[in-house]
Amino acid sequence: MRRFNEIWQREHAACDREHRPYALLMIDMDKLKDINDDFGHDGGNSALMLVAQCLQRSIRGTDFAARFGGDEFAVLLPGASADVAEAVVKRVRHNVYKTTLDLRSRMIRCSVSIGVANYPKDGRDMRELLSIADGNMYRDKELRRAPGTQAKA
Repeated sequence: MRRFNEIWQREHAACDREHRPYALLMIDMDKLKDINDDFGHDGGNSALMLVAQCLQRSIRGTDFAARFGGDEFAVLLPGASADVAEAVVKRVRHNVYKTTLDLRSRMIRCSVSIGVANYPKDGRDMRELLSIADGNMYRDKELRRAPGTQAKA
């Protein structure tokens, strides 16, 4: 994460100087606690690795992804417009959902909630952008939750 923050600071300064956009994605793996409860932490680690691999397949070589902590990931898309960011969001969702995980002879399908913040449209301060992307991620999680179900990590 430290390396991600260094890269983000450098890219933020360059985009600010050159008047270029970029996007920040915050990604939360849905129902990791359920996987850990049902299959142990090895199962949860396998699910996290699946999401990380799907992220790497979904982004450009010029983009940066890092595990943000727990079941969250951050992705920086330098030079990306809001339209490019939305295309990446769709690609990430699709790649994660279509890739199944075999845990104890059960095929598990994972999903993610994703929030986006676009620089400079959504804000010019890095903390503000992180807060916006995080808020949008939790809003996405709420909107995609089945009606009548309780919130879970």
